[in-house]
Amino acid sequence: MRNIFSIFFSVIILSACAQKDFDATVNSYLNYTVDTISTNHLVHILDSVKLVDARSTNEYSTSKIEGAQFIDYDNPDFKNLTLDKNDKIVVYCTIGYRSEKIAEKLKKKGYKNVYNLYGGILQWVNDSNTVCAPNGMNTNFVHTYDESWGKWMTNTNFQKVYN
Repeated sequence: MRNIFSIFFSVIILSACAQKDFDATVNSYLNYTVDTISTNHLVHILDSVKLVDARSTNEYSTSKIEGAQFIDYDNPDFKNLTLDKNDKIVVYCTIGYRSEKIAEKLKKKGYKNVYNLYGGILQWVNDSNTVCAPNGMNTNFVHTYDESWGKWMTNTNFQKVYN
């Protein structure tokens, strides 16, 4: 019984350290020019926001947060988004860097309520939220941009895709 407790306690400590390292990495990339929203908060207001996925076509075609519209970070075409200037908009990418840049552009275009999802889709799945394939069916595949970013996806219920 003592060994089980030791193993359980070790797993909790390691998870907390991994999250601290992930937070430090995210914080090193963000400028906080756009307000952030946590995945835990987003879960509670998901029905009242418009989601925008600011990753690449390959990433988006692997999986997305249900209901998200796509805008290619490298070639953003804002005309393809169905958004109103007063909508509450949450933009996400892999960890939050690219989505912050797209959110800044949306704000410059006059969108008033724009937020960046802190930790992006990686934090979303690490918090055990679902993602879906483009056809709307739930999937456990998540594109993690590349292998170096894939290390931050720690939820073993999901499978990493790099290409």
